[in-house]
Amino acid sequence: MKRINVKFLPELEEMRINEVGSYLTATTLWHPIKCVNWPAQFNYQPNVKFMIARSELAFYIYFKVEEKGVKAVYTNDQDPVWQDSCVEFFVGLPHDLGYANFEFNCIGTCLASRRTSRNDNIHPLTPSEMASIERYATLGDLPITTHEKTNWELSVRIPFSVLGMNHAEKPTQLRANFYKCGDETDTPHYLSWSEIDTPAPDFHQQEFFGVLTI
Repeated sequence: MKRINVKFLPELEEMRINEVGSYLTATTLWHPIKCVNWPAQFNYQPNVKFMIARSELAFYIYFKVEEKGVKAVYTNDQDPVWQDSCVEFFVGLPHDLGYANFEFNCIGTCLASRRTSRNDNIHPLTPSEMASIERYATLGDLPITTHEKTNWELSVRIPFSVLGMNHAEKPTQLRANFYKCGDETDTPHYLSWSEIDTPAPDFHQQEFFGVLTI
């Protein structure tokens, strides 16, 4: 089972979101998103990695991506951003049947909800909860489509409160996985940090989540 010890960096709370990526690069470790779980159907593997740390109040995640081209047509939160060039973070509390999914296209548009599976008990985050998720995308926030090789970065801050976590009484471990996809890009692809063993692409499989120690 994949595991990450999430570094505690309280000074992150004093930083602007556009400063987080360079600070994490200097203070913590990269983790690759490179599991090509369905190579017979989807064998394209963009170069994707991430860093994760936490403050007393939130997770900070920094994604770095290099791919053939990018697509970002969705600009409103809760749009179907998985169809664009997209990175994702799914996380669940240790004794909770459900989990939260956070999906971001390359210009920072976010889809997020709490749920128990792909299709069951889905509760989208409220507009105020969505507004609390800070993002900084190096490609800006306007729609973009290019067929050229493109590098992009995304920094996000996800408050523990939207996960239903009391920052004063946090669990020591969480269940999680990280993904890269692009359902309607030039070359559809589905990569994960922790390997998934299903017949077809499905990121909503908690049994294949790894572990975050916080």
